[in-house]
Amino acid sequence: MTGRSVELELTPDPPFRLEEGKEYTIRCTPLSGFRRYSAGREVDTSDFAGFDRARPAVASNGRLRLDMCFPQEDEYWLRVSDGEREIGCPRVYALEPDLHACYPLKGDLHNHTYLSDGRESPAYVIAMLRKKGADFASITDHGWYQPSLEALEYWKELGTDFLVLPGEEVHAPDCRVHILSVGGRFSVNSWGYDGASDYREKLEQEKSKLPANLDEDDRTRIAASQAVFDKAREAGALSLFCHPFWETADGFDIHEDVTRYLLDHRRFDALEVIGGYWPHEYRDNLFQTAYYYQYCMGAGSLLPLMGCSDCHSTDSGLFTGLFYSIVFAEDNTFEAIAGAVRAGRSVAVKALPGQMPEAFGDFRYVRLCAFLFGRVFRATTGFARKKGVDAAGGIRTAGKLRSAEGALSPDSRLLRQP
Repeated sequence: MTGRSVELELTPDPPFRLEEGKEYTIRCTPLSGFRRYSAGREVDTSDFAGFDRARPAVASNGRLRLDMCFPQEDEYWLRVSDGEREIGCPRVYALEPDLHACYPLKGDLHNHTYLSDGRESPAYVIAMLRKKGADFASITDHGWYQPSLEALEYWKELGTDFLVLPGEEVHAPDCRVHILSVGGRFSVNSWGYDGASDYREKLEQEKSKLPANLDEDDRTRIAASQAVFDKAREAGALSLFCHPFWETADGFDIHEDVTRYLLDHRRFDALEVIGGYWPHEYRDNLFQTAYYYQYCMGAGSLLPLMGCSDCHSTDSGLFTGLFYSIVFAEDNTFEAIAGAVRAGRSVAVKALPGQMPEAFGDFRYVRLCAFLFGRVFRATTGFARKKGVDAAGGIRTAGKLRSAEGALSPDSRLLRQP
C-alpha cells in the first residue's frame, strides 16, 4: 500500500540462486514515472527525492529483503544487480488505501442453458465457469428466472465460496432490447407477462414522456426498457443493458436512437460493452467499445461497464472464460459486487486464445488488470479449475449433461451426486 513502509522479500525462481552473504543492489522505478502533473492533485514531491537510487541488500537464506515506502499508486520495477549486470527485474504493485481494501473478482453474468436456447444444464454451466476461474456467475436464460435458482440450489449444497447469483435475461412484451436482471428478489419477466396490466400501465406512462419524433417501434422499446430497469431496481437487482450493436440480418438488433436515448436517460446500472461472439461477429464489440468511449468523452465521465460471455454452450470453447468482468469489491457478495459495479470499479475483458487479454474501462483499473493477468489470475484460475472440474465431473457421472435443443423440461431439477 502507498504511504507506509512495507518489507519486500525477493526469492529467485530456480535454477537461479543468490550467493549467500553477497551484497546486491536494487533500483526501484515506477512504470509511470513520478506523477507531478498527471496526478490531478497536489503532490508532495519530497517523497520522490532519491527514491530510485540503488539500495543495497545482502542475500540471506536465498532471499533479498528491503524496506520500501511507495510514493504513488503504480507498478514498480525492481531492478536487481550483482554489481556487474542486471540479473532480474521482478515487479510489484502499490495501491492506494481504497483499492488496497478490494479484491479483484472475476465473473460472468450472462449465460444460457438448455432451458432457453443453450445446450447444457444450469449446474453444469456454472461448474464450467468455476473451472475457468470465475469467482461469481449467474445463469440468465431468456425469459426465465427459475433456471438460475436451480444452479443456486445445487451450488449451495456444495458449500464453496463460489458466488452463484439468481438472474434472467428480460424480454419485455413488444421489446427487442436485451436486459439482464441479476441478484433480484423476484422475476422481472414474470412481472412483464403475469402482471400484464401493471406492465402495460407503466409502458404507457413511459411512452408519454418520450419525444414525438421518435419511430413508434423505438418509442415502445425505450419505454419498455425503462420500465424494466425500474422494476429490476425494485427487485434489488443489478441491471445490464446488453450488446446494443449486435448485428442481425436486419442490421443492428436495436436502432441507434434507442441506444442513445437509454444512455442519455440512464436507468440501468452497467453497459455490456464486451460480449461473446462467433468469429464472424467481431464487429459487435468493435462498435460497442468505440461508441462507449466516444459517448463517455462527450458526457465527461465513464459509464459503469461489464464484460460477459453470453455463452450458449460451455463445451464449444468459444465463449466461457474468454469474455468476462473483473470487479474490484470489498468481498465476494452480491451487495459488494453490485456496489462496486455501480461505482465504476469494474472492467470488461476479452481474452481470446493465443492472444494477450484486453481490458476496457477506467485506466486506473485497466492498468492494474494488466499487472494481474500474468501474475495473479493465472494462479487463482488453476485453483478454481480443480473445483470446477470436480463439480462438472460429478454432474457428468450422474448423467446430468443433456442437450434439449431449447426445449423446456417439465422437471428440469438436477439429480444430486454425492
